[in-house]
Amino acid sequence: MAIAYNTSAITNDLVLSLDAKNPKSYSPNVHPKPLDIYGWWSSGNAATFSRDYTTGVSPAGGVPLLMAVTGNDPYISSYNSPIAPAVSGQTWTVSVWVKASVATTVELYIFGINSANTYVEANGGGVNITTTWTRISRTYTLANINSVYIGTRLDGPGTGGTGVNVWWDGLQVEK
Repeated sequence: MAIAYNTSAITNDLVLSLDAKNPKSYSPNVHPKPLDIYGWWSSGNAATFSRDYTTGVSPAGGVPLLMAVTGNDPYISSYNSPIAPAVSGQTWTVSVWVKASVATTVELYIFGINSANTYVEANGGGVNITTTWTRISRTYTLANINSVYIGTRLDGPGTGGTGVNVWWDGLQVEK
């Protein structure tokens, strides 16, 4: 089943997202904006981004975003772009489907962002992935009293280099 959202289905911070392979996809406070990571095409470092129609449908039911690594520290950035309002003490989880052209390590981050759109706290780190689709996630409780938004960042292999491709799809952020 495809992950999707319909603005008419959003009521009291409840969004219905269906993903047969992700039991957490139906839960309160799922914010719809992160489900479309394609909007991040123009935001990143040391990689080019495109929809990859040649790899088939991802487990999330969509056409995945291809990150073709072109240098060191490739990432898709949104950490200075608030995704949802947040406050200190709230626990958030970010999860996404990912695979790569070779076994490698990718990184997944959650950021607390202040009212000036600058990140003030973060939690993240490396996750080993292979050439098959894997759902990865990170959970973090905001601690900084200046955090008023939540943001995320998806990183390709930390060592960079050319010739590595990473595919992403079905990003979710849950409170």
